[in-house]
Amino acid sequence: MRMAIGFGRVTFGPFPFRDGAAWSVGSVGRNCGLIRAFVAASNPDVSLISFGSLKAVPTKLMPTGSPKMFPFLDKSKCCCAPRGHRGPKLRDGRFLEVRRGAGSPRGAGTRERGTRPVESCFCSLSPRRHVPMRCSMQRHHAPPIASLARIVVVLVVALAVTTSCGDEPAQPRGGRFLVYSRHLNSKRQAVWIARIDGTQPRLLVRQGIFGALSPDGRWVAYNMCLASQDRCQTGNAPDALFLIASSGGKSRLLARSTSYPSWSPRSDRIVALRKNALVTVDLDGNLRVLEPNPATAGWSFSPDGDWVVYAKARQHTKCASDLFVVRATGGGVRRLTHGRDMFPVWGRHWIAFSRYPKTCAYARRIWRVRADGTDTQAVTGAPPPGYAQGGYYGFDPLEWTPDERELLAGLASEWGAEAIRVDIATGAFRKLSGYALDLSRDGRVALVDSGGSEGPQTIAAVALADGSRHVLAHGDVAFPSWNR
Repeated sequence: MRMAIGFGRVTFGPFPFRDGAAWSVGSVGRNCGLIRAFVAASNPDVSLISFGSLKAVPTKLMPTGSPKMFPFLDKSKCCCAPRGHRGPKLRDGRFLEVRRGAGSPRGAGTRERGTRPVESCFCSLSPRRHVPMRCSMQRHHAPPIASLARIVVVLVVALAVTTSCGDEPAQPRGGRFLVYSRHLNSKRQAVWIARIDGTQPRLLVRQGIFGALSPDGRWVAYNMCLASQDRCQTGNAPDALFLIASSGGKSRLLARSTSYPSWSPRSDRIVALRKNALVTVDLDGNLRVLEPNPATAGWSFSPDGDWVVYAKARQHTKCASDLFVVRATGGGVRRLTHGRDMFPVWGRHWIAFSRYPKTCAYARRIWRVRADGTDTQAVTGAPPPGYAQGGYYGFDPLEWTPDERELLAGLASEWGAEAIRVDIATGAFRKLSGYALDLSRDGRVALVDSGGSEGPQTIAAVALADGSRHVLAHGDVAFPSWNR
């Protein structure tokens, strides 16, 4: 059997143990306020004891070949070791060892020669910076011959704990949430967050607007005006893009004069507009320009988050615009189409986009193309007669379903994109309710909003299959974002 010990995102090992067991403990992500441990064994003679409040609780292991992660309880107090193995040797000569307790597996307190069972044992990772793990237990005398592997493990653990807990920022927990703005243009303006079904709403950050939730649910990017309220309402005031954990806490500045953030599928960076230039910015605020041309009409990440497709208008033309692909970190730009194209949406195998007719009339159709620029083909026909007279600009794609058999799209107007469902095989569409904003990961439910500019707004989830509607928030609410 082999062993590995990991802290944060670094794993050390494997290290062999002479008793044939594996012992591992690590923190989740980069959050040193929570410890998780797991034990993988090649035989049933391994047990895990976790301490929620200095009380031993035996935990049953998964079968061989199925290591399982075990979360620990309050304040991350824990102690684990294979049965009959004292665990790594600490610098002062102490050992970690499982003691026999009520309800523990038979033989869980087996002692090696020259040692005594531990009466109380726990590990607590201090939240303070540069403070290593502290252990409280009885002292054992080390045997005359120490295992070289155990000494190496202890040194690695001490280094990993100090580095992981002292130098790296905490990684917040993720989840499924709904984010939206409330009380616009008032002193009470704020970004709120709720459960994915709209329940348990709570204030996240005051004076924020345009909250954008990361796909993993850990972060919310939002905009905030940096001037007085009166000047902010004029629309001619400095603003900036900030980042805050979905669990709350202190915000931090990502980039000034940056708006309309779109998250990478990996939740590791954002593409946005900065003074009308398309830029990419990581979570540390490192920014790079992807496209300096101010006439950018829509962009979308590739499913793996490595690339971005965007539309760039050609100068001195009425509606000519082309699609380009660029690395999400910058560089490697290449042209994808040459036409009158905008609002690209990248799916698993296709990129959907809107295309104006040659006359540049308000009759945009949805097309699709491969990521290498081949096999361009129309998806929908022209909008029905009379739609242009009704103030509609045509069809715009918003999101692919996972199987790419359907698209969530919109009938574009000056008020927004009225939600429709498009059948890729036939090009037919069916109206849904509200203005389309986003699609759930499984492709079954659309996020929409509705309501007049002066009256109350409604944020709802609408099923693509039958159009059934579930209200998520109502009242003075706007600009929702979710990761359902």
